[in-house]
Amino acid sequence: MRDEQAITALLGENWRGWRTHLPALGVIALAVALGAAIWLHAAGPGAHAGTDFAAYLAGARAVATGHNPYHDLISQGNGTNAAGIQAHGYVYPPLLALVLAVPVVLGLPARAIWLLWTALNVAAVVWMGWELQRNLLPEGGKTRADAGATGVVGDAKGRRAHVGATGMRAVETAPKGVPPRSPPSRTGIERWAAALAFAAACLLPAVVTYDLWLGQADLLMAALAVGACSLWQRGHGWPAALVLALAIAVKPPLALVLLVWLWQGDWRTAVRGGLAAVALVALAFVPVGLGALHDYIVFFTQWNAFHADAEYINQSPYGMLLRMFTVNHYTRPLVVAPWLVLPLRLGALVGAVALWLRATPASLGEVRTSHEDHAEKAGVRRVIEGNAVGMSVLRAYTAFVKRLSAPSPAREKADPALTLGTQLLALPLIVLLSPLAEDIHFCLIVPALVALAYLAWQRGLARTPSAWALWLALTLFCLPRVQEIIYPTRFVPLPGQSDPHVGPLIALLRTGGLLAVAIVALAAGGQILRRAREVQPEKMT
Repeated sequence: MRDEQAITALLGENWRGWRTHLPALGVIALAVALGAAIWLHAAGPGAHAGTDFAAYLAGARAVATGHNPYHDLISQGNGTNAAGIQAHGYVYPPLLALVLAVPVVLGLPARAIWLLWTALNVAAVVWMGWELQRNLLPEGGKTRADAGATGVVGDAKGRRAHVGATGMRAVETAPKGVPPRSPPSRTGIERWAAALAFAAACLLPAVVTYDLWLGQADLLMAALAVGACSLWQRGHGWPAALVLALAIAVKPPLALVLLVWLWQGDWRTAVRGGLAAVALVALAFVPVGLGALHDYIVFFTQWNAFHADAEYINQSPYGMLLRMFTVNHYTRPLVVAPWLVLPLRLGALVGAVALWLRATPASLGEVRTSHEDHAEKAGVRRVIEGNAVGMSVLRAYTAFVKRLSAPSPAREKADPALTLGTQLLALPLIVLLSPLAEDIHFCLIVPALVALAYLAWQRGLARTPSAWALWLALTLFCLPRVQEIIYPTRFVPLPGQSDPHVGPLIALLRTGGLLAVAIVALAAGGQILRRAREVQPEKMT
């Protein structure tokens, strides 16, 4: 006690306030140390950092010297088989090469450019953590929906009832006439602690560490996607469109997020993002010339990813089906039936989209449209009332028109955590719809796993099977070098893998290990979002 009094006398009364910040400062120190250790291990001076970054740098040097960055890709196609052109070199649209060409023109050495690239990735990951905490942990560590449901309410007798996520109340008395206390606002230090904790959590999975070691852009693209979705959730249409357009100009599959915004009724931002992405891609080809555009189109259409890429590293449903039903150099197929690949692939695509749609809010509002009025006036509804299929088609069409014609989504009244969670659920959907999903591409699903796993705990859904599935998937993802589990001959064999009867089947299923994580993220994450929406603040009080 005397020591505390002496410290208080020496430092002033502010010491008492700073003591409350010690846990947050400890979290900040731990998160920074953990993030720095991961980065130094994956991309430090002794880690031979930037294996794939060398391809980016080669493309930048080609652009800086006026050469075609895709010449080497086209030359790889000479003498290739029907599987297509193997990709070894700079394979992206030229925007990334143009950006990296600036320090090349300025005469910076490769090491300095690598440090700048690392600094850019660090800033993007910190921003991603900040946006995650901003939506998942607003005031008082609660979501905006919980501000009414998990807050403090008063009654005429001066009692305060704290309403929890389960709907139970803990009542305490207060002097009559004293207004009920509101949940304390989260301080800047606490927000930074949460932001850095989320950022560090997104660095833990082995696919992220491997991505950093390669010097790849996948983690950067994941951060830009999270930032764009968070900006969209807050109603900042133009900034969200520009940030996402920048990501699309590097990784075109991220354009799927535009369709998500379109489905949720914000066609203006979706169109803006699409036009901005097209403009960035088109303008980036101007300095490199039409010859580079021609070569890139040839490469893109003949790339092995769109033909018969049955390699282990292809963790898309398409790659898995090729390993299961076609003769290949990697696995023993279940049955040689290549005709099954296309219909099953289409079924997988439809199933993935259906899982996402099931977790999406049903409607933005009961807005009557001229299309619906016209249908009623023409008697169409009366004709098809007795036809269940016809009614389903009409309802789906009406819902689509309502979403498309809504002037702007009513996001200001929506729960920010659930809205962002719905956006992030599109990231595993991108992986499942893509014809090529390499292990490093699974960096996209990491922020979705982290956010949805935390949301399950924060909303009182910790005991549900979906929550356990998310936590298990995230835990497995964080095991060192777990991305190599897709190779049957690495690590220890799985139980039964050496059995001559079931061993080939187990080895085949093992080659889809990362694919299973993406499916869990989409299915279990969607279930968490649906369960979280079932508990409305009005019902809880």
